[in-house]
Amino acid sequence: VFWRVLGENGATARRALRLLSATRDVAADLAVVALGVNDVLEQTSAARWQRDVAAIVSALQDAAHARDVILLEVPPLAQFPALPRPLRDVLGADARRLDAALARVAARLHAPSRRVRHYRFAFDGAREFFAGDGFHPSALGYARWAELIADRLAREPTAQPND
Repeated sequence: VFWRVLGENGATARRALRLLSATRDVAADLAVVALGVNDVLEQTSAARWQRDVAAIVSALQDAAHARDVILLEVPPLAQFPALPRPLRDVLGADARRLDAALARVAARLHAPSRRVRHYRFAFDGAREFFAGDGFHPSALGYARWAELIADRLAREPTAQPND
């Protein structure tokens, strides 16, 4: 297994698309896309979010030849300990709005040989899943996230080159 992370602190979907477009030698059988918090914070419209995410999926499929693209749920900002109320509730509603749009992108782009799936996770908001800042994931949070992704992948078939 060879894996690579492409990202940047504070990146929106639009910025992630630029980073992906500027990256050479990207090849992947499977791509996992984790975005959304910065788009919520910047108040990205659902229409723009869908266009940007669809362009990321297309780039991963066309340039990187990814047969499987997993779009991870927009993190539930309503459960972030660092965010005070009522801001937490407002941002949480915006996160749910973008996540619903993300699910629509996955449904629209999914095909038997080029699968695009949207993974949602039950998140209990446990404090130990957050770093000391109450905003970013802790090491345990990242580990749990990875376990959930691996478990879902193990239970689902992947696209094969000749599907």
